[in-house]
Amino acid sequence: GLLSRLQRRLFLLGSSNVATVTIADQAVAPTNVWSGNGRWTSATNWSWGSKPVDGQFVFAAGTVTLAESSANLIGFVLTNGTLTFSNWSSRLLATDVVIGSNATVTLPPAFGR
Repeated sequence: GLLSRLQRRLFLLGSSNVATVTIADQAVAPTNVWSGNGRWTSATNWSWGSKPVDGQFVFAAGTVTLAESSANLIGFVLTNGTLTFSNWSSRLLATDVVIGSNATVTLPPAFGR
């Protein structure tokens, strides 16, 4: 669940002033890790035993083929692997995307006549 807001009082040394500070803790998105090779929908390659759902963070290493739209992810990081979009309706939906230096993104061929 979401973490509750914390309220802490800071006492300034050498002063009679008291300040109240509210700190909003952010919940950490659940992380679903991909390893191996195969299709995005292959449950056995995901640490959660199923493809990612809305609000998850994805860390991928290996070769993954995306043939549809992903869930709305908080973030996606690809390292030491390849993300292949198999067709032009494939979409990776993520707030933040990081493609590491040892990673490759492959797109489908251009449209022909």
